[in-house]
Amino acid sequence: MIKVNDAFEQIYGWKAEEIVGKAIPFIPAGSKGGAESRLERVKKGEKLVAFETQDKRKDGKIIDVEITVSPIFNRDKQVVALFGISRDLTEEKETEKFLRQTDKLSLAGEMAAGIAHEIRNPLTSLNGFIQLIHEDSSRYHSYTTIMLSELNRINSIVGEFLLLAKPHDTVMKKQAFSTILNDVILLYESECILKNVVVKTQVEAPHTYICCDANQIKQVLINLLKNALEAMPSGGEIHLNVTQHTKDLTIFIKDTGVGIPSHLLTHIQKPFFTTKPSGTGLGLVVIKNILYQHKGTFEIKSTVGKGTSVTLTIPLWKEGTCQ
Repeated sequence: MIKVNDAFEQIYGWKAEEIVGKAIPFIPAGSKGGAESRLERVKKGEKLVAFETQDKRKDGKIIDVEITVSPIFNRDKQVVALFGISRDLTEEKETEKFLRQTDKLSLAGEMAAGIAHEIRNPLTSLNGFIQLIHEDSSRYHSYTTIMLSELNRINSIVGEFLLLAKPHDTVMKKQAFSTILNDVILLYESECILKNVVVKTQVEAPHTYICCDANQIKQVLINLLKNALEAMPSGGEIHLNVTQHTKDLTIFIKDTGVGIPSHLLTHIQKPFFTTKPSGTGLGLVVIKNILYQHKGTFEIKSTVGKGTSVTLTIPLWKEGTCQ
């Protein structure tokens, strides 16, 4: 490297004084062959325009980039240097991926809405009649209790389909994150006691505000705590850490449950894929959609026998960003 500009520092994370005059390891191991081949072509005088590849930042994160590399010639038309322009495509790629998934969800949502409405009408009638039997006769209480419970579960599943088909309007307001978090923890307090699960919370930012729809962020946390509890049928611990950074809030949730096999980690984020007997496969899809609307991020890691961890980021509130 002879010279880099400010944009390079922002994209790749290295400061000019760290890399000028040095070779930096920004090419991932699996891409080195292709990179060397392209380098040889440019050394021979060829200009490579707007090709897409992946590079590695200083922090180790792999990013999608679009690169144009041009040879610089001397008076004798010999290549003496290379000039490169790199454009970060990571956000653009994420948006494209989200839009493709949104199209799929939109079609699935339309189908789901039609089915859900057809199910809900007779479901309401059944629920009413079973409720009457339950209240009028104690003879069948053991049966009607189970039936009402199962009907409620069906209704809950139908509700998730309808949520997929027509998400609620997002109402963005300035909210204290600690209030949202405390409400969710309080909601699960009794269930954690019953299931012998201890929630260990560490909040490094107790007075932090975010711009969000409080109900939707609660839904994200509720779904994640529910998943963590279900992963620990014999009890365990949930570690919940909240850290404030310059521009965002990081929420880290880790359980000590059974974990998820590596070959299923990518599949569980797809619509309707589930490993649970009574699951709909929509929980993580809804979470990712909500975080996308809030300009946040979602990452999940898991090791079989050691548990699962998720990391969320939500932008901090700024003056003028919302009510």
